[in-house]
Amino acid sequence: MPRDSRSHSPYRHGDHRPHKRSRYEHNDDKRPLPFSASQLSKHDLDKYRPLFALYLDLQKRLDIEDLEAGESVTRSLKEEKKKLPLVSMQGVLVTIAHAGRRSRRLVAIEPSVDELKARREEAADDARSAQEQQRDALRVDRRVEKKVQKERLDDLVPRAEPGSRERHLEKKREANMSNRAFAQSAHEAGDVELKDSDVMGGDTLSELKQMKQHEERKKNERELRREEMLRARRAEREERGRLLREKEDKTMEYLRGLARERFG
Repeated sequence: MPRDSRSHSPYRHGDHRPHKRSRYEHNDDKRPLPFSASQLSKHDLDKYRPLFALYLDLQKRLDIEDLEAGESVTRSLKEEKKKLPLVSMQGVLVTIAHAGRRSRRLVAIEPSVDELKARREEAADDARSAQEQQRDALRVDRRVEKKVQKERLDDLVPRAEPGSRERHLEKKREANMSNRAFAQSAHEAGDVELKDSDVMGGDTLSELKQMKQHEERKKNERELRREEMLRARRAEREERGRLLREKEDKTMEYLRGLARERFG
């Protein structure tokens, strides 16, 4: 049986390293901290408890009251081991190290009021654009459907002879149908309003005369209103001038009275 070549003596030759190391040996870092700040230990938890609670709330999104006592001490020591430079200025410790990627991921960035407003405007624009596209597609479908119906009607019922009374009636019916379709599309869009006579057809010459008379009446009414307004403004200017002249006359009369009293 081969013997172990290692020596069982408690004292080894050539090995002067200690067998056990202190568990806290690596924590004895005496390097000076910025602004002459002191090292932190677990005994400083009660002293800096408000600051540590603020740090957990801002950086870690944690409530110190929700943590157990042992976990609070452990977390405090872990933060001290990370060597975060805490600076003491006028009794308040200020963290001067910038937050890393992990802290940036933990902190949720809330959108500003301008961003929310821009998002709402963008959503409204998208909704309007989608509505307009849907309306255009509906108009195209209706036009195609009307064209197909017209072609089918032409195939079923042949047109009348050109110049005949039947052909004249067909043209009138087609014009009425076209006017109805245009009025319906305008009513849906809310842009144009047509009279019943335009849709159903009527006497064009008499309507033109009525429209001309109506325009002349409107023109005369506008001229009358303009003249009344000019007369009212002229009367107002004359009234203001009269009041100013009366005021000046009273002032001059008062000054003349003072001059007579003083100089006789």
